[in-house]
Amino acid sequence: MTYMNNANENCTIEKKCVLIVDDEKDFVLSLQDILESRNYQVYAAHSTQEALDIIGQFHVQVVLLDIRLGEENGIELIGKLHTKRPEIITIMMTAYADINSTIAALQKGAYDYLRKPLDGNDLLLTLDRCFDKIALRSDKKVAESALKKSKDEWEKTFDAMTDLVTIQDKDMKIVRANKATYDFFQAEPEEIIGRKCYELFRGRDHPCPDCPGFIGEDDRKFQGIEVRHENRGKVFWVTFSPILDEHGGFTHVVHIAKDITEQRRLEEELFQAHKMEAMGTLAGGIAHDFNNILTSIMGYAQLANLASQKNPVIREYTDQVLKAGERAKDLVQQILTLSRKSPKKKKVLQPAIVVHEVLKLLRASLPSTVKIHHEIAPDSGTILAAPSNIHQVLMNLCTNALHSMENEKGELTVKLTRTEAKELTFGKRTKVLEGDLVELVVKDTGCGMSKAVVERIFEPYFTTKEEGKGSGIGLALVHGIVEGAGGVIQVESKLGEGSTFHVYFPEVQDEPDGIKTKYQSSLSKDSERRLVGGRERILFVDDEESIVNLYKVALERLGYDVTTGSNSEEVLTTFLSSPSDFDLLITDQTMPNLTGLELAKRILHVKPDFPIILCTGYSSVLTESAAEKIGRVKVMMKPVNVVDLTQVMRNILDENKKGRGESQ
Repeated sequence: MTYMNNANENCTIEKKCVLIVDDEKDFVLSLQDILESRNYQVYAAHSTQEALDIIGQFHVQVVLLDIRLGEENGIELIGKLHTKRPEIITIMMTAYADINSTIAALQKGAYDYLRKPLDGNDLLLTLDRCFDKIALRSDKKVAESALKKSKDEWEKTFDAMTDLVTIQDKDMKIVRANKATYDFFQAEPEEIIGRKCYELFRGRDHPCPDCPGFIGEDDRKFQGIEVRHENRGKVFWVTFSPILDEHGGFTHVVHIAKDITEQRRLEEELFQAHKMEAMGTLAGGIAHDFNNILTSIMGYAQLANLASQKNPVIREYTDQVLKAGERAKDLVQQILTLSRKSPKKKKVLQPAIVVHEVLKLLRASLPSTVKIHHEIAPDSGTILAAPSNIHQVLMNLCTNALHSMENEKGELTVKLTRTEAKELTFGKRTKVLEGDLVELVVKDTGCGMSKAVVERIFEPYFTTKEEGKGSGIGLALVHGIVEGAGGVIQVESKLGEGSTFHVYFPEVQDEPDGIKTKYQSSLSKDSERRLVGGRERILFVDDEESIVNLYKVALERLGYDVTTGSNSEEVLTTFLSSPSDFDLLITDQTMPNLTGLELAKRILHVKPDFPIILCTGYSSVLTESAAEKIGRVKVMMKPVNVVDLTQVMRNILDENKKGRGESQ
């Protein structure tokens, strides 16, 4: 047991005796200094039992106690103190603005409370009030004054809470609300007091069926529920705690609504990020399988095309197959572009090239009931942006236009042109774009939007679509991409009259970074180049039998000695048994057992200068830089053009001969 001053010196009538109950010794010592300087007799206890022992031995008049005493409960101590000494005055000290704890302490008999860290003046003023009460206990007027001061302090705590706090009666009628509630609803007290909870928060005329605040006599536990305030776009976590009278009877409910809108937004963002990551993984798998199929289709079509020089009918047929294959190949690349998470590198580009690509993709993906018009100026300028970002902007705007068309019928117009500098207004802000601009316009004949919807159209996860038909992130992404490129996006829309989006990018005068359309037909390249053969010994491996057969036929017809396999481990064994029997390895990347990169490392460990061609449709681990780090490895993207492959093979083999000093 610990006492301050002389423990054997009891209090006299002239002496003001205070007991401090707190488990923080340094805090107690600081209070001792303050109180002893004002002629208080001070005792101290650090636990419930010590406090009870002291008030049993000494004439303590006022107890200052912390609401938390290690593992013990200060609120319960208040009750025990008053049971043992009904006339004693207790003051709760707390660092936590918890309305429920405050109410509980006051119900147990606490006279007042002080918030830590204590203000010395506040402490002394509070103690003065306590001893005034003791000296004038019989004076009713003084008692009422003290009660009013205590009430004022309670109300300050009540109004200091940032959560929306209301106290409701058994009928869910609001009898009290804190300042945060009035501020949130922008209402005066008389506009809230007396209203039912469900009227205020949900605009209903009857209790919500899932509301735990509808507490009965036999249901008095702490409960909570998530509530959405649709009119204000807010999400609350609402808790309900019963208030009981001295007989344990239910009288009121403490209703606390915590704004968790931002928390839910971040959770939704995380969910969307995981979903996009899963989509990227799925896209990679689809790309690998589909590219293998395309490799066989386009490879045999190329062979047929090259072998049908004297048969124009067959050549025309194979030309059409190859054109369709090119479109399919690019569709896969677009899927991969949208699913990749790597940072987009900005470069000087001609947006007209990207717009043409997207328009071709749209014609293949939009229903035929949507007519597409386009006006792309021949000289529409250059901008600084990531090509895939511009692709995403246009795709999202066009997809949004499609969704606005009833029964997917209507007209979609895309324009790209240069324009002059202007002052642009977007939302409540104004931005001046100086110099020449590149303007992209997407116009639709859809249902249009109201002014209220237009004001929120670029908010993340805001959507007017039915659940499951849109996440609300498309236009938010567009807005972010445009601003990231130094541009501005504006929208014009009226209900029933369609919408027009204007996107402005600052024009740059630098030369384009050599970006070319992906839709250049491989046929034009093949007409300028020929299949190149040789006599070297080629080791070829792919887990798809159709691809193995294709390249075995193609390369053997060109004079190469080809050894093939569909199992990477077996191919490794073949090589290791006689490394000098092979001049070049051509391998797929994604295979069971050993991947192409792993196979290449094993072979290069045995023969460091051995040339290797790695073919892949998609891989999250294989890049040109990663391949170059392990040796003489060339990466080619599937589906591999047969002519391209023979050209690359010939270049690699010839360079290898030069390195060894052999004549070609």
